[in-house]
Parts: sequence; C-alpha cells; structure tokens
Amino acid sequence: ILAADQLLYDGANQCLIWKAFARRGFGLSASQGSAFDRFDQVEAFDLPVICQTPVTAPSADLSVNLLENCAGEFSFSDLSTDVPQQWLWDFGDGTTSELQNPTHVYALEGTYTVVLTVSNPFGSSSDSLVVTIDQPDAPVADNLSLCEGEAGMVVATSAGQVNWYLDGQLVESGDTLLTGALPVGQYTYSMQTEVVNPTQEVGPTDNAFGTGGYHNTGATGTIDFTSHLPLVIESVWVDAANAGDRLIQLLNASGNVVDSVTVFIEQGQSTVTLNMKVPIPGNYSLAGTSVNLYRNNSGASFPYDLDGILTMTGTSAGTDYYYYFYDWKVREQSCFSPLSEVSVTTFALPVAIAGPELPCAAQSLTFHETGGAGTSWSWSGPGAFSSADQSPTVAPAVAGTYTVTVTNASGCTSTDSLHVRPLPAVNAINGGPYCAGDIGRLYETGGGGVEWQWQFPSGFTSWIKSPSISPVTSGEYIVVVTGSN
Repeated sequence: ILAADQLLYDGANQCLIWKAFARRGFGLSASQGSAFDRFDQVEAFDLPVICQTPVTAPSADLSVNLLENCAGEFSFSDLSTDVPQQWLWDFGDGTTSELQNPTHVYALEGTYTVVLTVSNPFGSSSDSLVVTIDQPDAPVADNLSLCEGEAGMVVATSAGQVNWYLDGQLVESGDTLLTGALPVGQYTYSMQTEVVNPTQEVGPTDNAFGTGGYHNTGATGTIDFTSHLPLVIESVWVDAANAGDRLIQLLNASGNVVDSVTVFIEQGQSTVTLNMKVPIPGNYSLAGTSVNLYRNNSGASFPYDLDGILTMTGTSAGTDYYYYFYDWKVREQSCFSPLSEVSVTTFALPVAIAGPELPCAAQSLTFHETGGAGTSWSWSGPGAFSSADQSPTVAPAVAGTYTVTVTNASGCTSTDSLHVRPLPAVNAINGGPYCAGDIGRLYETGGGGVEWQWQFPSGFTSWIKSPSISPVTSGEYIVVVTGSN
C-alpha cells in the first residue's frame, strides 16, 4: 500500500496509512519474524519519524554492527532521538549517504571517523564513531623467468594461506605455485593472503535427548539463529532415514534464500559438509523441506550460544523442538588481503645449428654455429677440445662428436652436435719388385674402403681396388680410398 501511494501520489498519504496500521500493532518496529516460525512475531505501535511532529532539535546518536573488521563492510544504525527528519552520514573516506540506516563498504584499509548529522525544523546535531578496516598484508614473491619447456616454482611469503589466481580463476592454494611448462609469453598471477579463522562448535552434539523421529511431512523445518558476525557454516551432524540427496537452504529473516547446497547423505548418522556463507550479521534460518531427517519434538534447550559469534534462538515449531541439524561447526569468515602480483615470463630457446655437414677427420677443420640467436657459445669434443668461439678451428680434427651449447640474451640454451667421421684405413702395396717394362699389379689392403681411385705416374687413373700395370713405369702411385661413411 505504501509503495502504491508513493508511485501514484508521491507519498502524500503515507502518514495516514502508517497511523491506520500502527493502531493495530503494525507500526514501524513491528516484525513478522521468520517466514517459517509461528511464534516470533513482534507487534509495535510506533510511526516513522516523517510522520511524527518534532518539538525540539534532534539529539544525534548512532551505532555500527562492528567497530573493526577486515572486509570493509559496515552497517550503520541511527539511534537519534527527538524526531530527526534528515540524515547526513559522512563515512570519512570522501563519501556520504542520506539514508537513515546505510551500509557502507570501504575500498581501502585504515581507520575512519564516521559522523552522523541529523536535523529537523528546530535544528541539528552530530555524533561520531570510529571504525577500522585491518586487512592481512598481501603476499610477496619474486618474479620468475623460465626458458621454454621448463616448469617453474614461485614461493610466496605470507601471514596466511596464499590463493593464486590467473585471469581471475583460482589455480592454486598454498605458499608454493607450480607453473608447469608454459608457452612462450608473460603471465601475471594475482596473489591474496587468506587468514582462516578457527572452527568452533555450537548446538547439541547429537539427537540423544528428549523424544523425536524422522520427519518427512512436506513441511519446512528450521533452526533459527542470530549471526553476530559474517560466518561460514562448515558442517552439521544429521541422522538420515535413508540415503539420498538433500537440499539444505540458508534463509534470511524474510525467508529469502541466501545460500543453498545439495548434499548426498548416507543412511544413519553422519557429518555433512555445507560451507554455507552467512554474509552479514542478522537473523537467519537453516532449513530443510521433506528431508526425512531426524528431529526432536521435545527436550531442546534454547538458546544455544557461541559467545559473540552465533546464537540459536529456536525453530519453526518453537523452542521445544529441534530440527535436523546438530553439532554445527562454524567459523568467522576468512580475512583477505589486497591482491598483489607476480610475473612469470617464459623465453624462447635459441636455435643451435652446428656445421659443417658430414665432415671427415682432417689436420685442420673450422666449425661454425649458424642459428643466429646466440650471444655466447661453448664447444666441446674429443681430446678435451673446448672453445668459446662461434666458429673455432680444430687442429687436428679427430673423429668423434663435437657439441656446441648456444646461449641467447635471455639466458636460455640449446645444443646441437656434429659428428666428424673417421678416415678409412688405407694401405697401398705393389706386387713387385718390378723392372721397367714389366707387367705388375698394385694392391690396397686397408680393409675400410668401398671406392678406390689410383693415380699412375703416367697420368693413367684406375677405379679398381687392385689394378694391373702394363707396362710398369717408375714413379709414385697414389690411391685415394673412400670409406662406407
């Protein structure tokens, strides 16, 4: 009705409406209570201040749900008297609000003085309080450089658990990040310290009190509670009539779903993990509908209190009953630091190319590396050969494997090798002695050849391993032997 009046008549009749309902107990402070509790309604006969007539200047007073937290979110309440009709909140960070009971989130940690100024036609007054946002320090880690194909490890220093994020996605939790082998490029990881608060217990440990039984009537059963801090309900103890999935819901005071989880519960007694988040202080209910879990219909002893954290106040059927969820494990929500960053860079490997191709052993041989990306070189080979030149000369170049390691400007290395092939064994023999004019024969007996080339003094060339000479001519006969390599 009030919303319709505001929409159609700009609120011209709101005080007439309020007075009509306040006379019947539906005043400003009235509350229907939990949507699942028949016994927690509160009647009230008061009017909003806009419908009251001031006779003097207001007296400012204010409160806040918490004086210190790590999340930076605070709920402020106006407690001023003498009919304030305008409100101006100065949150101390350059922002303000004209709401009567605002919520404010601070972007940065620190200590802030919050000032409330209230006014009406007779004057104004102010009051203040101080709130503090104290966050954990962000993690610290050194940037990491890797070469292509390497897996890396980054170790962070932190006062709590470190959560690692890449592109906004959680990829690791713990002090150490293992990167695996990353493609060439630069990767920026975000780090955040999470200080996990200790787990505490509240509520009866099990259902061994009073009377009761399994409840599966289609009705919603709740445990109603007041949270004094943002919380995590980690787990509860249950007793199930049968195995199966159950939907468990966290409801606010208006019956709206704040969080929910579907869990598989074994038949019988067990502890089930919920990890449901209670976002802000207030009144809530933990609820289940047709869950076929044990409930007590007598013997409960409300309130069950965890001092300063949570108070169980009753159930959807009053304070004699106890529904479903026993032995709560709860903790204050974790505190998180601002994000910090660490960079992981993967550099490309240089290309190493060793030459020449297919060299044979020789009295002197010049090697070269032609990949083009190197800034330093390291050659090694047979006979303790070593060199830091890009193109060293080896004398003699004996048979074996020669390896060059190339380092580029990023400090990454690659290797390549060449194999200097051994010369075939060669042994030239004449079949003589011969005299000039004789018919003779030459022999090559090294045993390593597959091709032969003889040069005679006369200029004649033969490709036979053991050629005939006719006639024999005095002079030097030379054979070139080619091996199988």
